[in-house]
Amino acid sequence: MDILARINFLEVNDENWNAKYVSGFRSNINYGASNYCCLVAFEEDREIKQGETIDCELSFLTHEPHIGKLAKGMEFILFSGSVTFAKGIVNFVSE
Repeated sequence: MDILARINFLEVNDENWNAKYVSGFRSNINYGASNYCCLVAFEEDREIKQGETIDCELSFLTHEPHIGKLAKGMEFILFSGSVTFAKGIVNFVSE
C-alpha cells in the first residue's frame, strides 16, 4: 500500500535537530492514534529544506495494518523521537 500526500516540512526549533530530507528516508508516522514506520520518496537528487511543502509518496513495509484505515483527506504527522518535523494530508491511497 502506498499513499500520495502533500507534506509540509516544519521549521524545527531544536538546536539538536539537524536532519536532511532526501528521497528514500525512513520516518515514523502517526495517523489516527497509531504510530508506524514509513518510507518517504520524492524527486531524486533533491534535498528538502525546513519550511518547504511538497507532494511525495509514502510506503509501508507491511500493508495489512493500514488496509481500510487510510483515506483521502486524512491528516498525519512525521516524527523522530519527540520531534515532529512534518505534517501532511493524504491525497490518494492505493491498496
